[in-house]
Amino acid sequence: MTNFSCGLPLGGLFLSYPEEEAVAKGEALDCVPFGAVDLGGALVLDCSDLESLLTSSSMTNRDFNFLNIYKDLLHQIYLLWALLSVPIQACYYLAVMYDYRYKKRVRYSETDKMGYLYYGHYAKYYEIGRVEALRDLGLSYQKMEDQYGIMLPVLSLESRFRAPAYYDEELEIVTKLKEQPSKMITFNHEIINPDLKIINTAIVKLFFVDMKTGKRVNTPAYLLEKLKPYFPNNQN
Repeated sequence: MTNFSCGLPLGGLFLSYPEEEAVAKGEALDCVPFGAVDLGGALVLDCSDLESLLTSSSMTNRDFNFLNIYKDLLHQIYLLWALLSVPIQACYYLAVMYDYRYKKRVRYSETDKMGYLYYGHYAKYYEIGRVEALRDLGLSYQKMEDQYGIMLPVLSLESRFRAPAYYDEELEIVTKLKEQPSKMITFNHEIINPDLKIINTAIVKLFFVDMKTGKRVNTPAYLLEKLKPYFPNNQN
């Protein structure tokens, strides 16, 4: 009797069934090598020994019933893990990023004739978010320029205006690094009003320039060191 592995392709729980039983269940004959339990959501169980016991001539009825119950239990675990594996993996990977929040109140001088926060000021809010995020990491723009000789010119800015901000509102500037920087660094911004509504989003890309040579360089080692705790999967 040939054994094979069947299961979900998204890192689910793989059970080994006899070929005839799998065909009866309508499952595909997709042979998959067994692996170890990993953090990405793969849980592997090999039931070949269990199948051997079930087909053994020395089995009593009591043993047979017990092992069938055990086998059904494993199948239920399989179904449960199949349902949970995707959100578990999603939560794990979404958690890997740097997130910083800073609050700023809209000044009267920042509003236009309509009473809205003038659209030209949003870029300043993004800069505030970036500067304070780096400061939270233990760095600062001034230190990067004066001590390390690195400057960060803006490469591109993409902004979307969803709703207006008004005078005297306290806005929350959310700054995120969703991926570890390499040749450039990408900041994802959200601006949230007092009603917890996202009124603006932006993506700002910058690159690193050596102030002495004027040439573009990779992300400095000292910045990568500060970001290590937030991107554990990206370490060499």
